[in-house]
Amino acid sequence: MFVKTVKFTRKKALAIVLAAAVVLAVVVLLVSGGSKGSGGGALRTNADMVSYLSKLGWTVTQEPLETKEVTIPATFDAVLTDYNTLQKQQGFDLAKYAGQQATIYTFQVTNYPVQGDVMATLYVLRGHVIAGDIHSTAIDGFMHGLK
Repeated sequence: MFVKTVKFTRKKALAIVLAAAVVLAVVVLLVSGGSKGSGGGALRTNADMVSYLSKLGWTVTQEPLETKEVTIPATFDAVLTDYNTLQKQQGFDLAKYAGQQATIYTFQVTNYPVQGDVMATLYVLRGHVIAGDIHSTAIDGFMHGLK
């Protein structure tokens, strides 16, 4: 039988405690979804998303008109680069999520000051908004940030 003894010092105890703290921090970040682009709690339901948009001043339909899964491209073409410039102006950055799958929710805005179909789009990843916009579906339409 082979027996090995290990001397337990304060230095080793501190190293074990620090390593455990790092592991715990990583687990918490993974479970919570990492950084929160939405600036608040998780958006898990339609009601959460409607409330989020309401806090930004938008009245929208209670149910999304469209919900779809997308993969954020690893490389951005000119159109997506321009769209990401809009996102950066409001504190989001799609480049951080390149290659990841997100869900796009599109709601109809009912309180926009001009006539026509105006939509609010939210890109949601792990319950947090990572991008979004307000846009018109008209041929000569517009697009701007959520705020």
